[in-house]
Amino acid sequence: EIGLRAREFRDALSGNRDALTILPELSSEWLYDEVLTHRAATLGSRAAEFRLFNLNADAARLLLRSPAFRARSTDADKPHLAIAGFGQMASEFLLQAARGNYALPGQQLSVSALDKRGEESLTAFRTRFPELSSMISISCAPCSFIAGDASASAAIEKVLDNPNLRAAIVTLKDDDAAQQTAIEM
Repeated sequence: EIGLRAREFRDALSGNRDALTILPELSSEWLYDEVLTHRAATLGSRAAEFRLFNLNADAARLLLRSPAFRARSTDADKPHLAIAGFGQMASEFLLQAARGNYALPGQQLSVSALDKRGEESLTAFRTRFPELSSMISISCAPCSFIAGDASASAAIEKVLDNPNLRAAIVTLKDDDAAQQTAIEM
């Protein structure tokens, strides 16, 4: 639909015959994968060039370039990450971390996630990327991120107590109060 409208728009312009660049952001992981891997997908023409992007994938790549993640792990190093909130951003981050920064033969990246849905929040990730089960050891505990909640504080302290903890990533975005609480804890 976007391509047809762009072609009509371009053809209506007088004198401008360069290809129009269209940059659609596909935030749905499923749709992004479908469009990129569909065997009949044609994402452009002489009139319109498509450059798909996914904000979560781009943010994950940038995050993994930060100093906390630059150093690759060694056999003696057992890297552990903590994630507050397990949604699309956390999924994309772990996918790229497992395939890049922490992709060492015979070693698993250890991840402790905290999310209001607990282990249920990992279902989509495990279904979408079953091959990562040999690369990532991940668990998820329920956590509400409500200020003053003793059970939330205990869950966070347990995750942060890991001696191999490299970084804690906060990906809560639907609730500003929960995000603020997670950052403060």
